[in-house]
Amino acid sequence: MGFFKDLFDLDAYDLEDAFRDLFGPRKRTILDDFNEVVIEPIREELNDIKEEIKSSNQRVKNEFKKKCKEISPELGEAVEKLDRTAITIRNHIEASSSRSAKYLRKRVKSINQLKEGDHLFVDGKIGPDIYTHHGLYVGDGYVIHYDNGLVCEVTYEEFASGRKVYVLDSPIIYSRETVVYRARMRLGENKYDLFFNNCEHFVRWCRGSDEWEINRD
Repeated sequence: MGFFKDLFDLDAYDLEDAFRDLFGPRKRTILDDFNEVVIEPIREELNDIKEEIKSSNQRVKNEFKKKCKEISPELGEAVEKLDRTAITIRNHIEASSSRSAKYLRKRVKSINQLKEGDHLFVDGKIGPDIYTHHGLYVGDGYVIHYDNGLVCEVTYEEFASGRKVYVLDSPIIYSRETVVYRARMRLGENKYDLFFNNCEHFVRWCRGSDEWEINRD
């Protein structure tokens, strides 16, 4: 089962639950040992490579935005707003996708598996098929996110509010210490905008997805 989890990038928790419901408990086999000794190390290396590729692509995108801004501040802002609008639309599409597609989410089984700077999300309070809500894990059981139009720091449990929490493998180009620092810089901000400065934009900004500065006046 571990092999198929790696092959299809399925969420281990949901997949194992599904298999257990269908076939009942199972004993450890030689395939489990093979998965642990061979497949898991390969998967970790591939994840590192994938993260580096995402970071490189994000740097190219940031450089493109920077060039547009140098040509014209108005053009730079228009390009940035277009990108942020695309993120907002994608959020809704992914939230309203079929249940089978949601197996691709990486569910948080224990807070101990999280690292500072991780990109978290849960289903929105209005409903799981409308949007997802995002936050940044900053360590010691706390999350910084946009809540009721204000950037604030809450406990992991408060952020989850009884919902399942997932990790999103979004691009990260800064060190995790810098990511957390950038999040704390914006504590108290009340510049929420659904299309141009929402909860997901905030987390991606902290991790380095763009350099579009928010007017805090």
